[in-house]
Amino acid sequence: MQKKVLGADRNIFFLGIVSFLTDVSSEMLFSVFSFSLFSGMPF
Repeated sequence: MQKKVLGADRNIFFLGIVSFLTDVSSEMLFSVFSFSLFSGMPF
């Protein structure tokens, strides 16, 4: 029997956490990329 975290299986819970962190990091990367693209800085 698998352990449950907040009512969901442990694997599903950690999959959600990883998905959330991936989304946050892609949003941060997009904002930095667009700033460097439109400010004329070479990257």
